Amino acid sequence: GGGGGAPLIGIMPGSRRSEIRANFPHLIDVANQIKAAFPSACFEIPTTPPTDALVRKFAASRPDFRIEQGAIDAMAPDWDFCLAKSGTTTLHVAAYAVPMIVVYRITWLAWNAVGRWVVKTPSMALVNILAERSPPDAGVPRYRIVPEVIPWHGSNEPVANLAIEFLKNPAKRREQREKLVKLVATLDGRGASRKAAEIAIEMITAPAPLQAH
Repeated sequence: GGGGGAPLIGIMPGSRRSEIRANFPHLIDVANQIKAAFPSACFEIPTTPPTDALVRKFAASRPDFRIEQGAIDAMAPDWDFCLAKSGTTTLHVAAYAVPMIVVYRITWLAWNAVGRWVVKTPSMALVNILAERSPPDAGVPRYRIVPEVIPWHGSNEPVANLAIEFLKNPAKRREQREKLVKLVATLDGRGASRKAAEIAIEMITAPAPLQAH
């Protein structure tokens, strides 16, 4: 990737327009805070057909933002770090062993209204769910490999500070990279998507646990 001086950072703001609206303006703010710490940082944003125009509108006149539709496989191998909205794309980024933070922007009110009832796993990032369920002999740590800021509400500063901490600390990035390599090795291509689908179905159909108040 871009090395210590000029980090190259991927931003995966979501594949639907509603996700872009909820997450991308905040991710741009995080990018600005990273920029303050690393003035030469550059950002790459692979888009989808539904999101391309909206992403370009939000990121207008930013020479440090490179936006390209369907370019994840072309872009991700070069990234030093990634800011990813929770979803299947986290697995795509993990396949390239790119260290990342996973976020999902939702208001505290909405999270309390629906989030706690809908979410039936301790982690929401697919990468972490797979790590928690990896075979015991696979050498994958059975806990969160990737930091999650979910629900992400209020200030953008914690996400920015975490990203800057990773960018300033190559050992921290390398450690996450090694864990991602081990995790991906436990999944063959087909197995990964099948496993992801099984988990998704289980999360949708499992009865919601009653929350103690």
